Amino acid sequence: MNEQMLIRTFSLAGCRRRQTLIEKYLFVISFLFVSVSVVAEDGQGSNFLKRPGADLPVLPEFIHQQDSESILLPELPQGLIPDYQNNQRFMLEGIVLDGNHVVSDAELTAAVDSFIGTEISLADLETIRLALTQVYKDKGYTSSGVILKDQHISDRMIKFEVIEGRLETINISNAGRLHDSYIA
Repeated sequence: MNEQMLIRTFSLAGCRRRQTLIEKYLFVISFLFVSVSVVAEDGQGSNFLKRPGADLPVLPEFIHQQDSESILLPELPQGLIPDYQNNQRFMLEGIVLDGNHVVSDAELTAAVDSFIGTEISLADLETIRLALTQVYKDKGYTSSGVILKDQHISDRMIKFEVIEGRLETINISNAGRLHDSYIA
């Protein structure tokens, strides 16, 4: 009898241990479910367990415009001719262009043909400079222009210097949404 009693005691102790372990596991599992559901809600009803990037804003579609007619360029100022004290006039035999690579000499000269071979004033030189710059603006080169440096007019030729704008570097910075290897 003693042996039967001893076996029954061990079996009851084993059941109690099993029951205690099952209760502990159930408690831990229920705690995890409750904590996941609490963490998943941030108070505004949004779900943290959603896939990252699922709620990104919709960006407007980029429309590529190839023709230069649709690009609006700033107008050159009209009436910007300086008020010169002396209104000296001289015969203009031609112009010399320095620094132009994108637009040919012939195309630039054609824009001011009406002045060549005529008597012009210093104010007309500014008009010629603006007309030469307008040729670049019409072709979409908004960062290019023509300047008139100080010079002696002895051979009735005027030298204009063309400054053609160019792109030197492009700096791209990551806003944080992409991995740097996607940008490079």
